[in-house]
Amino acid sequence: MPRRPRLLTLTACAVLAVLSGSGCGTYSPARATAGSSPPAASVPPAAVDQGASSRQLAEADAAAILASFVPPPGARKLAAAPDAAAGVLGHMQLTPETPDLVDDPAWWQVPGQAPQAVLSWEASHVPRRFSASSSGGVGAAFQGWSLPSTGVLDNRWLMVTVVSDGAGGTDVRAEGEDIYSPARPAWSYIPVTTARSVLVAAVPSPNDHRPPPAPLLVTDPGTVRRLVALVNGLTVPPSGVSSCPVYDGGGVRLTFLSSASGGKAANGPVLKSAVLAVAVAMNSGCGVVELTVAGARTSLGQGPSTAEQALAISGLRWTFYAGGP
Repeated sequence: MPRRPRLLTLTACAVLAVLSGSGCGTYSPARATAGSSPPAASVPPAAVDQGASSRQLAEADAAAILASFVPPPGARKLAAAPDAAAGVLGHMQLTPETPDLVDDPAWWQVPGQAPQAVLSWEASHVPRRFSASSSGGVGAAFQGWSLPSTGVLDNRWLMVTVVSDGAGGTDVRAEGEDIYSPARPAWSYIPVTTARSVLVAAVPSPNDHRPPPAPLLVTDPGTVRRLVALVNGLTVPPSGVSSCPVYDGGGVRLTFLSSASGGKAANGPVLKSAVLAVAVAMNSGCGVVELTVAGARTSLGQGPSTAEQALAISGLRWTFYAGGP
């Protein structure tokens, strides 16, 4: 069966390759390893809800997406997948490479209309909030439309697959599909009440031979809170392999400290006993943030803006590690 990478990520990869000549790679996010939980007061309220509701949210969204399908006039809903074309409508035409998936299908029979006519009719009646995202098929023809991702729902599609019923009509499979972010472990949230400073350091690209700028120790309470909130607001990427633009290894390292002095001077060594968490934000590729808390590690986020936001919050304009001047 054909395999489908997450379509929104693949689209971004293709655009980057055209503009910059860079290629595409694959990325498999690190699954969370065990660690000690932080004090309950340090965990944002949203963290308590996500673990129990991310799949339920995806299930509700997939059902709503399926309800957006507009059957052609004369269509008759079927109780199960039809047998036409060796039962090709009994399964997804394209399968995302992740277990964090909800697929909600339903079937119709449209008498007197050819498969392409049904797809054309649906294309002109799909709600405007959807954008065309994919088409093709092997043994059947399909068309996909997508909705913007949200914090927990990574990819959202309405997929319509059609095949001749052998009697002058068309059998249809419509489905709402959601790829969702799995639960973020409670221990991965940086303790809000004990973070006193953040050491911001550049992670230079191996291809950039210029010396990196000196790290900055951020001690302003408001700025520290904003950096903590930035990392605590990230979700866990869906499991599986993603297509990503190739990046040069540059990024930003944020070391969250329980000491306002960083252990010593701003540019000096940091006492290990003061380290609460270390977040390395990759500035390109899929932009994933690798977070380590008390020796436990997980991957967060998916977008290059995390590194850019961290620099903006800190009042820095570093660009060398991202290939800038």
